[in-house]
Amino acid sequence: MRIVLILIVIVILFPSFISAQREDDYTLAIMHYKNREFIKAVTKLDKIVNTKPDPKAYYLKGYALYELGRYEEASKHFMHTYFIQPDFKAATIFQTGDIRKKLP
Repeated sequence: MRIVLILIVIVILFPSFISAQREDDYTLAIMHYKNREFIKAVTKLDKIVNTKPDPKAYYLKGYALYELGRYEEASKHFMHTYFIQPDFKAATIFQTGDIRKKLP
């Protein structure tokens, strides 16, 4: 019985832990991008998109790749963004969950 209860708690809490980790990685990726640390940003964004397709992460990764002069890769990431979410708004890439919570 105790094992079942532990498993239920893990199943309930694990997704929110993963989501929080992805949000932290995305915030770090934005920080690296704004500090012109594009390789570090790409590394963080790779971790995010390999976990779950995220249009904001793909788009920001496209920007970082563009800044690194990797134009063909950048283009693929921009296109992938719109494949995942056709109505994607580029203005959302610098918004994180934490920032939206702090806005009035």
